[in-house]
Amino acid sequence: MKEFLVEITTTVPPGTDPAEVDRRLAAEAVRARELAAAGHLFRLWRPRGERRSIGVWRAGSEDELHEKVLGTLPLRPWMSVTVIELVSHPNDPGASAGATRPPKGFTMSANDPFARLPEVPRFTVTSTTVSDGDAWPAAQMSGLFGVPGGKDISPQLSWSGAPEGTKSYALTVYDPDAPTGSGFWHWAVADIPGPVTQLPEGAGDETGPGLPEGAYQLPNDARAARYIGAAPPAGHGLHRYFIVVHALDVEQIGVPADATPAYLGFTMTSHILGRAVLTATAEIPA
Repeated sequence: MKEFLVEITTTVPPGTDPAEVDRRLAAEAVRARELAAAGHLFRLWRPRGERRSIGVWRAGSEDELHEKVLGTLPLRPWMSVTVIELVSHPNDPGASAGATRPPKGFTMSANDPFARLPEVPRFTVTSTTVSDGDAWPAAQMSGLFGVPGGKDISPQLSWSGAPEGTKSYALTVYDPDAPTGSGFWHWAVADIPGPVTQLPEGAGDETGPGLPEGAYQLPNDARAARYIGAAPPAGHGLHRYFIVVHALDVEQIGVPADATPAYLGFTMTSHILGRAVLTATAEIPA
């Protein structure tokens, strides 16, 4: 991906309801974390005492940067933006053989799992198990895959603010950085009833004890119908785990219980009303 120096000045229109400003600021913080996790936002600074930002952003082209990255920011209608494409300087101490060297611990992949999905409204998902952007606790790592201390316990999740007309939810946990060519699906749950807004920690074991009536788990990429914890290869760098609650316009999505999470994703694409995203991370040293 190309790198761009982006200067953003945000001006709130006169007369805007303070509650609307607060809502957009909160949504902006969530979206910025998502873009950082996807590799599009690298660094961001704010000049002391000023209401503008200067940052290094990444995208395939300037058009993509405007349309698929900056254009998805909730504050974008209030922003004025200046973009400068960057190339490595021959005297850059962070460059080697003309190529930018990623910083230690930076994400192994810039794969954005939402890049070619329909843009839909965002709502909120939180967890008492892990905060957005933080590393998984040991219990959410995979003992089944041999990670010391791993217990393969699914996280607690609560969500709110789903769009009007939501009739059910699907839940997925996906690692786009797994060295498979297609990522790794850790958990998939379909047909969570519309009135349900939370799942307890541990709901994703083999029997699904905390799942509401009617909901069911699909086999993950280890072909087990349960949550399987994180197990990035040792020395492979930081992996991201996208925990996504999908608000759907149907009560039942109609995929077989033995279907793959990818098939679930394909089937529900035309039924998604909104999406709530929380990102966890994991890394195992070499």
